[in-house]
Formats: sequence, structure tokens, C-alpha cells
Amino acid sequence: MSLEKFVILLDEPSMQYRPEIILKFKGQVDVRFYDKEGIDKDRELFRNSEEFFNFQKHLMGDGETEISISPWDELTFDFAFQLPSQPLPASFYGRDGKVEYVLEGEVRRSFWKWNLTTLQPITILAELVQQHMSLAKLPSEDVISKTFGFCCCTSGPLFLHVKVPIRGCVPGQSIYFEVEVNNMSRKRIVDLSAQIVQVVFCSQHLYMSFPHRL
Repeated sequence: MSLEKFVILLDEPSMQYRPEIILKFKGQVDVRFYDKEGIDKDRELFRNSEEFFNFQKHLMGDGETEISISPWDELTFDFAFQLPSQPLPASFYGRDGKVEYVLEGEVRRSFWKWNLTTLQPITILAELVQQHMSLAKLPSEDVISKTFGFCCCTSGPLFLHVKVPIRGCVPGQSIYFEVEVNNMSRKRIVDLSAQIVQVVFCSQHLYMSFPHRL
């Protein structure tokens, strides 16, 4: 895992500062959901959170020593964080909660000025079995057809053929696809669109789960 650019820009770079530059790396989960759907006032809200880790590194300064930063100065700090050895859940953002891993950079300035902060999400992927990894590289395609009308007034079929070069993708990756339409009906096609549908299973009780379509 590499981070290409992580930047904090000072609003007045020619000023004297007494800064502390601190880098934090934390992983946490927060979930909240109701025991039933709808707007019933008797619904009960369940929520919980957990912090997997919270690391902190002091990169520069102590908050007291005055430091001069000239205009267009670029300061570089090397850092490394070791992920915990125990298995970590994959990054996830959904309607009922999120699992997130974030790098947070902070410049602590004098007491009369706001601190400067910047956030950089880090994606953690779940461990994949070898079989799933090999299948993820394979292409996939699907063909569906539809007719219009009924009985003796049925029109010719409308065929839709969709292809994707790979079956598995990671967050941030572009998904390319190819669509072939063969319209043998008398219907005119005025629009063609695509969407990604994610189905999430949230566990509420032991041996019981319910799907949420996002």
C-alpha cells in the first residue's frame, strides 16, 4: 500500500509558526439500524461502534519552538504504520454503518488560530481465497430478451447483451463494459443507462439476517 501525495498547505507560509505536525492512522466501525422498517414511533434504534486501532506519530515541532517556513518550502516526512496482526474487516460504507480507515494529518498552531487538518481514506480489502481471485480476472457476460404485447399481438424480441472484461473490482477502479442492443420489436429506444446495485446483508440476531438493497 502506498500513498502518493498527502499535503497540508499553510495559509501564510512566510509567517513564523510554532507548529506541531501530527499524523494519525485509525480504523473504526460505526453501525446503527432500527429493529423494523418504516416510520413506526415504537421502533427501537440499535447502534454500536468499535475502534480497531489508533496510531499517532509526531512528525515535527513541540508547540513551543518557533519555526520559520519560507514561501514555497516543501517539507517531506517519512513515516510507516504497521497494521495489527489480527484480521481486519474490509472498508465499507453503507446505509446502516461504515468501516473506515483514515490517515489524518494535523498542524497544531498557536492557541488563537484554528488547527489545520486533512484526511486521506485508506482502503483495506478483505482476504480473498485463491479460487475467488482467479475467478475475478475472468470476463463475464449476460443476455436478456423481452417481448411486448400479448397473445397474437406479441412483437419481435428486444435483445440486450452486456459484457464486462473482469468479474471482480476494487474501490476506485473504473469498470468498463460493452452493451449490444438488437431491437427486433416496433418499440423505439430513446434512452440507455447502466447502474451498479449492491446487496448488503446485515446481521441483527444470531442465525438471522436480512438483505438491504442500496
